[in-house]
Amino acid sequence: MRRFSAWRPKGHLAGTLGPTPKTYIKGQRVREYVDEVFIQARVSADVVADLRQRIAEAETAVKLAKRAKLAEQMTINRVAGRRFEQNEFHALRTESGELAPQITVRTRNGDRARLDFMSRNGDTVQCIDCKSSETAPHTSNQKKVYPEIARSGATIVGRGKPGFPGGMVIPPTRVRIIGPEGSSQ
Repeated sequence: MRRFSAWRPKGHLAGTLGPTPKTYIKGQRVREYVDEVFIQARVSADVVADLRQRIAEAETAVKLAKRAKLAEQMTINRVAGRRFEQNEFHALRTESGELAPQITVRTRNGDRARLDFMSRNGDTVQCIDCKSSETAPHTSNQKKVYPEIARSGATIVGRGKPGFPGGMVIPPTRVRIIGPEGSSQ
């Protein structure tokens, strides 16, 4: 059997692994030393696991903060959009005979969209959508439905609004987009 009397930890391990095997009694020295190393390894594994958990918690906190910021911005945009619609409603009321807000229409292919306003002067029906900023995008549904309304018209769904009853057929008409500073597309 080989003796460990000359064995010493080298480099960065020197002094960190506890007593060297030469201080142990014959039969137990290797077993006790290995036990000491495993105890220290378990402590290191616990520290690593704790650090991993803290990192995961921090990443979750960052994700939640980003979601909260996006939700706050969406609320700000929604409020600005509603305020813009109200201002436009008052402006449009003076130039059109009948005006109704928030009307849902369905195209021939079954797609639906909610128009911010519909107006009628005599026989002329106008579909109007308001965008409160130049960068406000159309939804994917609006991109699909608005050209369809221009090509083949639409039908008002639901109960409709005063002057625009449910089931009313809208002839093919281009959806007028009103943006800030009266810009119209």
